[in-house]
Amino acid sequence: MLDAGFFNDCKKLEIQKGAKDFNIPIIRSNRKLVATENGGLSDSCPLVFNSAWKSQEAKRVTDKFNYPASSGIQRPKNDEDIAFMSVLELGQLLKAKLLTSEELTRIFLNRLKRYSPVLESVITITEELAFQQAKEADQVLAKGKYLGPLHGIPYGLKDIIAVPDYPTTWGSKSFKDQVIDVEAWVYKRLKCAGAVLVAKLVSGSLAYDDIWFGGRTRNPWNIEEFSTGSSAGPASSTSAGILT
Repeated sequence: MLDAGFFNDCKKLEIQKGAKDFNIPIIRSNRKLVATENGGLSDSCPLVFNSAWKSQEAKRVTDKFNYPASSGIQRPKNDEDIAFMSVLELGQLLKAKLLTSEELTRIFLNRLKRYSPVLESVITITEELAFQQAKEADQVLAKGKYLGPLHGIPYGLKDIIAVPDYPTTWGSKSFKDQVIDVEAWVYKRLKCAGAVLVAKLVSGSLAYDDIWFGGRTRNPWNIEEFSTGSSAGPASSTSAGILT
């Protein structure tokens, strides 16, 4: 996918500068954090080990995973309640045709546009692709074919995963205009399952922590704090109900 000349001298210098400006300060900050009592947490949770676990017999794995049933699910009256439903609950609404994928996609796109500028959790909104995939998901379901629990469900990918026609920035200023016209395997599998890609989400610069070329991803429950980790964008977006 990447030829031998991809990381030329200019790119190498850009990466070095990005590491110096973004990655190294984060590493130093994290080292100070973990050196403090409780790793800097005011209410740390103890790790618990149950010695009886070893005596429990392992269950035999079946060939097919049986998804938990969510019967009797009704469509909430407002969009915010819909946004915070679980994937299984949303799937039941779609399967029962109480909600269309296009409607659900519009709900999440509206929330993405409203909240992502504050949270700085989204790099690219894939609106055109999202409505195209949502329409296809609805058409397939209308023909009586249900692809499974992800059918028609909007989702976001970390921006280290290639999707044709859209930037794959790796969160780095050096690659903010990079487009890799290859379908990453995980994207291909999600597309086959009928899922709807609505956004590419922050994975910090070169997939490290929460600082990227557009800002720093925030915690939706306290925007004075940050999301942290290479999955900062997905964590912030899901917690805020702007994506499943």
